[in-house]
Amino acid sequence: MSLGRTQMNEGFDENARFEWLLHHGFDAIDDAHATKRRPLTKSQRAYASLRRAIVTHGLPSGIPLDEGMLLDRIPYGRTPLREALKQLSFEGLLVWSPRQAPAIRDIALHEIRHLYEMREFIEPQAAGLAAERATEDDKASMQALRDELVAVTSQGKVYEAVELDYALHASIARATQNRFLEEASVTLNRQSLRLWYRAQRAIGVENIHRSHSELVEAICTGDHKRAKALAVRHIETSRERQWAVVEGRRRTEPKSPDDRSDTSNSE
Repeated sequence: MSLGRTQMNEGFDENARFEWLLHHGFDAIDDAHATKRRPLTKSQRAYASLRRAIVTHGLPSGIPLDEGMLLDRIPYGRTPLREALKQLSFEGLLVWSPRQAPAIRDIALHEIRHLYEMREFIEPQAAGLAAERATEDDKASMQALRDELVAVTSQGKVYEAVELDYALHASIARATQNRFLEEASVTLNRQSLRLWYRAQRAIGVENIHRSHSELVEAICTGDHKRAKALAVRHIETSRERQWAVVEGRRRTEPKSPDDRSDTSNSE
């Protein structure tokens, strides 16, 4: 199964990494069954562990990440860790300026609106073009990812559902046969991973596969009008989930004289 053709830095082939993780499970990086396929390199293991920690909010955002702390959590060595940090910075999940420690890139509250404005531009167009241009291999990839998403959501696996959601959207964008649209979609949705995880963790993943299944069906049957309409509805639902989480956080956060944090820019 091919999961994408976006060009990555050498040693971090996204196709191979996601294929490996999908076959062995996102928790199986160190599983004994890994020997059945070519195991990940130390750099890829460091990348997978660090990416998961970032997406699941397992590391603090907005502050420099201490290398010693990261090595304690991700014990694959300094060079693999730095290669993973470099790749994650390249992908936009980290901000890493010269002579400064890396930090997790946050999306401020007002930027959520901007992000969904872009999704409204990109994803319906991608869905419609995919319905017109998808090859049989593209369709098989989308259907396989859909099936994986159904399986992990039925088990309540939030992180795996988020990554499969991302991979499925990338597969749809790839099926447009337009590399510029694909790159824009992949970049945008990668920036959304932490938001998706937060919403799915708070609200649940049980039903998210339904809208994806409908969208895949419309694309695979060549119904471009329905695919575009379903993509619009999918984005609207996703946006509603994000604001539900934001409003829930506002209601539950303590309001004491000692709490001087500015929640207007919280995720």
